[in-house]
Amino acid sequence: MLKIYKVHDTLFNLFFIIFISFPVGAEGVLDKYTTSQRYGLCIKDAIGSYDYLSCIESEIKIQDKRLNFNYKKAVKNLSQKRKNQLRDIQRTWVKYRNQKCSFFYHKHSGSGGVLDMAECSLEETVRRADELGVIF
Repeated sequence: MLKIYKVHDTLFNLFFIIFISFPVGAEGVLDKYTTSQRYGLCIKDAIGSYDYLSCIESEIKIQDKRLNFNYKKAVKNLSQKRKNQLRDIQRTWVKYRNQKCSFFYHKHSGSGGVLDMAECSLEETVRRADELGVIF
């Protein structure tokens, strides 16, 4: 049991350090994420895991559309070379998000792991949509 706690603490510390040091242009670290009002109400009314997951999945769809809108807006104003760079960065970010968030779910994590994975995906998508909106 002690090993599990040490690994968990180490991973938590690593994610915390990455989170607080994540720069966003000249604006500094994002300290507020932009979720919909509907999401806040949904989470407030959620009773169990299924409700929470339903709220998260609905919000991921909204945030994914926002991310795509901000990405397309950013690409409009870039030279071809910079468009290619941003495309490569975005592809790398998608891989990072998917790998990071899938880490939270494994065969022994049960419904809590599914929620953690979904919350991670939502948080990362919101963060990236916000970032693209601020940078460009």
